[in-house]
Amino acid sequence: MMSVFLMGAFDPAIDQFCTVTKCANGFDDRTLLRLQKQLKMIKISKDYSKVPSWLNVARSMVPDFVVADPKAAPVWEITGAEFSRSGFHTAGTTTDHEGISIRFPRVTRQRPDKSWKEATDVPRLESLFKASRSQSDWSRKLEALSNPSPANKRAAQRDEVLASAKKPRLFRVRESAQFNYLRPLLEGFVINVPGALIGDESFQMLYRRLVACGAVVTGDGLRETTKPVTHTIVVPPNTNPASSLDGVTPLTVDWLEKSINEGKLQPLPANQPQICEM
Repeated sequence: MMSVFLMGAFDPAIDQFCTVTKCANGFDDRTLLRLQKQLKMIKISKDYSKVPSWLNVARSMVPDFVVADPKAAPVWEITGAEFSRSGFHTAGTTTDHEGISIRFPRVTRQRPDKSWKEATDVPRLESLFKASRSQSDWSRKLEALSNPSPANKRAAQRDEVLASAKKPRLFRVRESAQFNYLRPLLEGFVINVPGALIGDESFQMLYRRLVACGAVVTGDGLRETTKPVTHTIVVPPNTNPASSLDGVTPLTVDWLEKSINEGKLQPLPANQPQICEM
């Protein structure tokens, strides 16, 4: 059964479809069974010599099957945690850059109203990637922390000042210059994030800090886990801790931020509403 799909975007510059990500999440069993009959496929058995001329794919990513006609293939909406660069994918590849990819992809809906012409192409994908990088250049910040030269520190601090001057956000996470990445402060925490926060541009700052401190962060479009959720971030109008799932501890962004900045878990106020910062 085909259950993992190699997704691509059309590049008008080279008149080929380029790979972006592999996606195995978002379909139920009934939909997967229907796709087995609906999709018109050609078996190439991961043989690079059989890759059709319309497909630009790395040797390590050659699939078992390819669609007979990519311009007649269905369009799916993919949601992921963030854009990244990957040598496994070919969309947006240049002599200086690896291909653009999507981390933690998930099919959120099928788009029968769109064809390959209206779907996201490589130029649009590059624009989205640049926009996401301008919001937060994480590789530069982590480099400054791991190799704290004066030049790197100034560059990271300058990026943070520019980022903080952007449009108002749902919440704003204050970065501490003394924050020590990769310590197990939140080890054992499986934190559910509501969709209202995942869709906010400043969520990536909080997401990376939680993961760096050992937490498993889950939510729509994020990493899937078999571990039971232990904590959830509460946002209005769910300001009452009792309204959360049974056995799941409600947290606020303020509590998480303060715990990370001070390097120890802070006490949770007894019988107090856990409200996310606005």
